[in-house]
Amino acid sequence: MVVPRGLSKAAGVASSVFLLGAVIYGTAVHFTGPAYPYDDAFIIYRYANNFLSGQGLVYNAGERVFGVSTPL
Repeated sequence: MVVPRGLSKAAGVASSVFLLGAVIYGTAVHFTGPAYPYDDAFIIYRYANNFLSGQGLVYNAGERVFGVSTPL
């Protein structure tokens, strides 16, 4: 099937407009929404502190539970 040039250019413009609109909408939602505190960094700091002090990869000393949601 051969696509006419005018149609492919129109499809390219339409998809570019849609993508730009999605980026603008996503940015607006991100900056106008409520800010939730994210603890993952501080949880990882506590795991690292316990590991470096010789207690292992634990959040609380004596509790052998690995609970990091973002290990990498």
